[in-house]
Amino acid sequence: TKQSFATTFHRDESLERLRGRVLNQDAHSLGEAQTLLEQDVLALRHAVQPNAVIAERLRQADLPFLRLDTGRFFGDIADGAAKLADIATQQQEQLVIVGASLARLSVQQQAAAQSRLLLAMLPLLPFVLLAAISVLALAVPPVEQPLIFGAALLVTLTLCGGLVWYGRKQRWF
Repeated sequence: TKQSFATTFHRDESLERLRGRVLNQDAHSLGEAQTLLEQDVLALRHAVQPNAVIAERLRQADLPFLRLDTGRFFGDIADGAAKLADIATQQQEQLVIVGASLARLSVQQQAAAQSRLLLAMLPLLPFVLLAAISVLALAVPPVEQPLIFGAALLVTLTLCGGLVWYGRKQRWF
């Protein structure tokens, strides 16, 4: 039981470090660290909870053939196992919170990456617009079909303007 408490305290320190890394937005390999901690906590819960139940039953049992006070003898073991089970439950709850924080951090980082990508693509927008106009001019010569060319040009300009407007609305730049 003493060794279990030492392991539990070590896990608490690891959980605290993980929480600090989330707060500092150090997302590199946080998912892997969280997964390892979840596995450790689940292993502790699966090992301790059945033992806590058994130790509690032994504490309450009347076993005259053992010739000892079962309440005192198994009481410490039952208390320790119950405390370990409570700690494991608390750690599991904290890991759920850390997981939610990691999910929010991931969404924020994806939004920042999209913003950077859009900013990298915006300088290319005039070239894309010129290419679209050139293709339109080949497909529908402006002299022969001025109405169709004008409509296609208007659609192209609207789409490019819409992209810039949407980026500004989303505060990407």
